[in-house]
Amino acid sequence: MTRTAIHCLGLALLLCSATATARQAREAPEVGRIFQPTAENLGEAEVEAVRRQLAAQRTDAPALFLNGVLVDARGMTLYTYSRDRPNVSTCFRVCERLWPIFAAGLDDEPQGEFGIIERMDGSLQWTWRGQPLYYWVRDRNPGDITGDGVNDVWHAVRSD
Repeated sequence: MTRTAIHCLGLALLLCSATATARQAREAPEVGRIFQPTAENLGEAEVEAVRRQLAAQRTDAPALFLNGVLVDARGMTLYTYSRDRPNVSTCFRVCERLWPIFAAGLDDEPQGEFGIIERMDGSLQWTWRGQPLYYWVRDRNPGDITGDGVNDVWHAVRSD
């Protein structure tokens, strides 16, 4: 076998392995602490109360504190990841599917303690005091805080 053929075979095996690993990550059963919510989703009456509170708030900031927890304009809770570094997101691939980023738009500008970072893929993400902000896929309604404490590394942002 020639060197080129060996290199091609090695590359093909590497690509097959990477594809299988990605498929396994997508199809991984939802077990273990990383997938388990830490609280129940809110009921209809509680969600409606959150919506009324949110409607009474007026702000130009990308997010605001509601009941002591940072939420976006829709009332969805925002989280930080304790393994991130200041102004650097380390949540990608499977992590990002479970914890979508709080994306900033191209025309958005930092405001007060809200900053914007550029991620490795070129997308923009809001930060709070330098900590990148995320959503949790298991939060279904405004006011849900089911991701607080997941795997002991995800935390809802609370007011001082």
